[in-house]
Amino acid sequence: MNPPVQESAFELLTRVRQHLPALSPQHQRIAGYLLQNHLTVGFHGIQEMAQECGVPPTTIVHFVRRFGYAGFSPFRQLFKDALRQYLQQRELAQAAVPGRNSPSSTTQCSEIFAA
Repeated sequence: MNPPVQESAFELLTRVRQHLPALSPQHQRIAGYLLQNHLTVGFHGIQEMAQECGVPPTTIVHFVRRFGYAGFSPFRQLFKDALRQYLQQRELAQAAVPGRNSPSSTTQCSEIFAA
């Protein structure tokens, strides 16, 4: 199952949700974890995610390959990019509110996503 070109994290989560009943029990645990933690999964290493799901790291790799990703890194990057885009759009929306004097989070976002 190959990911569509330029698939968004939302589109991937939708595919995962659609395939949930057909997944193995271990893959269902990974899917459930992903659906519940999609905002932070981009910052988890494969070891951490495997431990949280109660599966070996190789099972995480099999899961991401099942959904068409070459490995964990491009899969994780999809979620990092989605969160970065969300935070940037949120910052732009806040900046557009007249009289709002909130500190810019551009530097904080840059630091977060540099990892």
